[in-house]
Formats: sequence, structure tokens, C-alpha cells
Amino acid sequence: MKIIKILLLSLLGLFLPAITFAERGEGIGLFAGLVGLFVFVIYFVFIGGFIILGILGTVVWVWMLVDCAKREFKNENDKLLWILVIVLASTVGAIVYYFVVKREQDKKVTKKTVEKSKPKKIVKKKSKKKSKK
Repeated sequence: MKIIKILLLSLLGLFLPAITFAERGEGIGLFAGLVGLFVFVIYFVFIGGFIILGILGTVVWVWMLVDCAKREFKNENDKLLWILVIVLASTVGAIVYYFVVKREQDKKVTKKTVEKSKPKKIVKKKSKKKSKK
């Protein structure tokens, strides 16, 4: 609640020059207020965007780290290597792991599952009827 009050007061502070100039009859006041509003909005959109990207990057990083720890590799050294890549390269390592390991192995698993779930064709043998003469 305190943050909202601070943001609203900051926003009001941007319009104070416009109000002051408008009271004196100067036309530049509205322009100054709009420029202040533009700077305010751009600043918070920019900062908010970086905050959202940081949160998403952390979620992807943890998700890939857990996936790597649970996944069975052909060689234990591969698992250790990928964990080190993910930990040391952070979000970039997690994204590389996703495209190189997770996505490829999930495609293979999905393909095998689809092949197993396909119904087998049942071929009916035609019986030869003996005709009576």
C-alpha cells in the first residue's frame, strides 16, 4: 500500500509543473506535464519488463536444473556436465539444455508413445464358402 502511495505521489509530482505553468497562462505547461508522464510510464515499463524477464529466467533455470537432476543419461558424467553448464551459465545454460537435451528426448518419447498407442490393424481372413452343387 505504501508503494502505491509513493507511485501516485510521484505521478502527481510530474503534473505540478503543468499546473503551475497553466495558472500563469503559459502554454508550455501541458507539454511539460505530458513529457513528464511519458518519462514516468516508459521508466516503469522498462524496469517492469526487466523484473518480469528476471523472474521468468529464474523459473526456467530452476525447471531445467530439476529436469536435469531427475533425467537418466547414458553416462553419469553427462548429467554432471549438464548440471555444471546450467548452474554456471545460468539462464543461457538452461535454454541451451532445453533445446539440446530436453526437447530432443521428449520428441523421441512422444514418438514412441504415439506408435504404441496406435491401434493395430485387424485383418479379417475371408472364409471360403463351399458352394453346394
